[in-house]
Amino acid sequence: MLGDDVLAETALRLYFDAWDRLRVILNDWDSRIPDAPFAKPIPDMWKEEADAYLEDCQTDLQAIIAVIQQSNELALKARLCAVSPYLLLLENPIPLSADPKPLDFFDLRTIDAQRLRQAVNTLCPKPLPPTFITRYDRLRKIRNRYTHLGQIGAPLNPVEMLVGLMDQFVELWPDRAWLSDRLRVAYHDREAGFGDKFWNPAYRVLRMWEGDMEFMPPARFRALFGIDPNVIRYLCHACRKDAATREGLYGLDAPTAFSIEDGTAIQCLACQKPTVIARERCGRPTCTSDIMGAGDHDGMCHLCGHERGSPADIGEPGDNDGFSLLPTLNQSGPRDRSLSG
Repeated sequence: MLGDDVLAETALRLYFDAWDRLRVILNDWDSRIPDAPFAKPIPDMWKEEADAYLEDCQTDLQAIIAVIQQSNELALKARLCAVSPYLLLLENPIPLSADPKPLDFFDLRTIDAQRLRQAVNTLCPKPLPPTFITRYDRLRKIRNRYTHLGQIGAPLNPVEMLVGLMDQFVELWPDRAWLSDRLRVAYHDREAGFGDKFWNPAYRVLRMWEGDMEFMPPARFRALFGIDPNVIRYLCHACRKDAATREGLYGLDAPTAFSIEDGTAIQCLACQKPTVIARERCGRPTCTSDIMGAGDHDGMCHLCGHERGSPADIGEPGDNDGFSLLPTLNQSGPRDRSLSG
């Protein structure tokens, strides 16, 4: 019998697959045109090129919409399944027979996507937010246009789609932890089996985290994580060590932790664990932090990553651009000089 946990996990995997694909599309532009990143308003001198790039991306973006909507639908089916798997068969006749014969649940027709939101709001203990219902109906129509006509008739914007994904996570999974789920799902990705001393899923997620944050407006960040983005200042050395490769901790300098109220520990968004700290001035002259590691991380600065006794210029923060693990293109000038030919 199909379980709600299986449906929910598949919905999450599709969700983060859509997120990653959108990030790749944005990075393909940002890595080539670093003076006009999509996370900020596009300068006038690059607007023509940016519009042309987005036009070329529409087929990819329409395909991603289909993935997002599939994630939505499976998440709603997971809610129904948590009440009873048989609710998935609503409004569809079950072939009954006097002759005993095996019946495969997976061969039965399940409730139509158009009726899922009504079924959840009628039969599940927690109703769907009105904002989700509005977005769900809009995405379903867009997905159907793409499926049946190969196009949707209106341009899609990858940054707006990322914002929609943030809202989707808050509305569908308000009790889940975004970065922790992103890290966990990465270990079940198709690339996870290739992890070795040069690369691992945690390395990829942490290297992308800073770039992820650039596309999260403060209000969405607070909704996702329950804190202000400006308080995310500290490194979680446990997560960094889990993500370390043969190059050590190089490049793993995106902060994932914040100080808890009493100031005795920091809390990480990735591993969801508190880490006790020690008050000691960092040995790097350019760092003003006195938040240092304790126990297994004794002597490691939680702000800049400097280790006690190491040369002050080793591991200077800021080397990670947040996109290093994504495919990149060579930098070029404006479209009329290099992209038009």
